[in-house]
This record gives sequence, C-alpha cells and structure tokens, in this order.
Amino acid sequence: MPHAARMKTRFLLAMAAGVLGVAGLAAQEAKTPAFVERMNYWVRDGGEWRCANPDYKPGTDQAKEYGYKFTWALHKRAVTLEIFGDFDNGRRITFWHNLSSWHPVEKRVVMTHLSVGGAVLHGWEETPDADTRAHEFKGVGPDGSEMRFRDIARVTGPDTHESTSFAWENGKWVEQRKMQWRRVKPVGWGLEEGKF
Repeated sequence: MPHAARMKTRFLLAMAAGVLGVAGLAAQEAKTPAFVERMNYWVRDGGEWRCANPDYKPGTDQAKEYGYKFTWALHKRAVTLEIFGDFDNGRRITFWHNLSSWHPVEKRVVMTHLSVGGAVLHGWEETPDADTRAHEFKGVGPDGSEMRFRDIARVTGPDTHESTSFAWENGKWVEQRKMQWRRVKPVGWGLEEGKF
C-alpha cells in the first residue's frame, strides 16, 4: 500500500476513535457543564482506549489493535491525544498527536492534529446531544493534497463507545467504517492500598 494511502487509512482509523478533540478550559466549567462532563468521560481512569483492527491479518504490517491515550495538559485547560497502533511483534507506532482546547470566542472545541507522516489538520467539535460528539477536520497531507474527514462518536456505556468515520469524496461525506471502542484501565487502577 502506498505511503499516502496508508496514512489516509491510519487517519481514518484515528478518526474512528471518535475521541479526537476533547478538551476545555477550567474557567469555562460553569458556562459549559456538559462539555466538562464529556471531557472527564474520555480522560478518566487513565484515558486509554482500544479497538481491534477489523482489517487485521496475522503476518502483515497491519496493527493488530488501535488505541488512543488522553492526557490532561496545561493545568486542565487542554487535552493531548496520542493515537497509536500495536503490532504482533510488540512494536507500538504513534500515528497522530492532537492538542484540543475550548475556544472562548467560537464557543466550541478546536483541535490541531499532526501525523507521523507530515499531515497537518485543524478541526472542531459539535455536540448534538449529551452522548454524541461530531468532529470535522480539514488540512493538508505531506504532499500538500487536501484532506477532509468527519467522525461521529456515540457513548454506548460507561466504558464503551462506537465511532463512525467519513471521508469527503466527490462533494459528499462517504462512510468509511464503524468501530467499537473499550476503555483500558491501568493495571491496579482503583485498588485500595493493602487490598489485593
């Protein structure tokens, strides 16, 4: 698969994570309680999520599992996101880094994404209801080609969500894939001292 196609596939998988762009300013909490609640959902319990690669074939250079890791940044005024793939041989490759924050003038979450291959994307988040987040991203690939993606994430449980990713093709949004994600808590997370 050519590098550009691999990068597009990886971005679509990252978009399927459906979590790109969760962040906000602590000072905005009183004005945006629903936003802060959603942000806490994605970052809590270590902030790591996983999804099996539905296209995985053993013995290939495809990631067996995709994941992302949310981390608070700038004293809870922003969130960073690492999007990665884990391979059979134990190797982990980070595909994308993201920085997201609440924009006080636009009154929405704004995002910047940088790929390992050199793509640069900017985007925003809309929240049509308490359990749904929609993201749209525009930018350029490393060769200067235009890139445009959309992702919709729906919370399905306390530690699960489903994402649907789309690419802009021939003047319309075309669905690429649906993925089921699960929260992965760190070993020992939540254990009380002395109780094993």
